[in-house]
Amino acid sequence: MCTLTFIPLDKHNYLFTTNRDEMPAREAGLPVNNLVNGARVLYPEDKKEKGTWILCTVTFSMCLLNGAFNKHESNPPYKISRGKVMLEFLNYNSTLDFILNYNFDGVEPFTIVIIRSDRELMLEELRWDGSNFHYRNLDSQKPALWASCVLFDDENQNLRRIKFRNWLAGSDFSQESVLNFHKNMGIDDLLNTTLINSENKVQTLSITQIRKSDKKLAMYYENLLEDKKVEVALK
Repeated sequence: MCTLTFIPLDKHNYLFTTNRDEMPAREAGLPVNNLVNGARVLYPEDKKEKGTWILCTVTFSMCLLNGAFNKHESNPPYKISRGKVMLEFLNYNSTLDFILNYNFDGVEPFTIVIIRSDRELMLEELRWDGSNFHYRNLDSQKPALWASCVLFDDENQNLRRIKFRNWLAGSDFSQESVLNFHKNMGIDDLLNTTLINSENKVQTLSITQIRKSDKKLAMYYENLLEDKKVEVALK
């Protein structure tokens, strides 16, 4: 859960794309449709913890990045995987309901980005720093990039944002061009490339893209280790 981009296509449609950077042993299944509390949900499942880092429903999409603002010292055991927090979010009626009523104690710091699309787009950001939550309502008509503070310090995060802005200036905002950014941008600079392989410890295992159009909501998933590609529509 390293690099995440949001590209608004108009007031209702968008591309939401993320690289999953993890230990190779943290396998994940292909995206499947699930029924959670009566709602249709599409997501890939982390096979170890049975949670997820990205999901979509008919009214919203959300993605998780590890860490809040700064790299923290991990101090397990934690009461629940952050990927399961994503699924527990589905039990609440709104982000505000989640913030006010969810028990965050004992959860490792995280950032969750939420796109609501039941009306015009709404872009929300929720960060839990281990002690307090921080909420922002962002401009849903401006492209945005997030990078995990666990893997990248402030300088490297800023470099990625600069590369993103430069890419935006020449992009056609197609699905393919966004995927190309997540795969190839900075390939000549191993420190700041979007794909990472840290001494065979943390690697970019997959790229997932939620594609919202007037006609369809679908999730494209590419397993980079096994060279598998699949696109699944929300049903």
